[in-house]
Amino acid sequence: MLKEFQSLRLVETDFGNDVKTNPEVVANIYSSLLAKFDHNSDGVISLEEYMTETKKMMKDIANDIGFMPIQMVLEKDSLLMKAVELHHSASAAHTIDC
Repeated sequence: MLKEFQSLRLVETDFGNDVKTNPEVVANIYSSLLAKFDHNSDGVISLEEYMTETKKMMKDIANDIGFMPIQMVLEKDSLLMKAVELHHSASAAHTIDC
């Protein structure tokens, strides 16, 4: 899976120009990314592990959208829309409890 992560060039900061990056730094970044997704440390990211971490990321993105001075159009039943709705309902419940 590390090879697949590296092919994504997630650490590319040179906007398409090929610049040699220290392979050790790249390997450390991608290894930590793999470790984040691989909950049971078996070297394989299962569908459940992938879905769990992706859901966390989407919730974090949705949480931060409320603080940004932009508007987004979201599909009605999309995962991001569900995360936004969940965040808003949790915020409303917290406000009522206080």
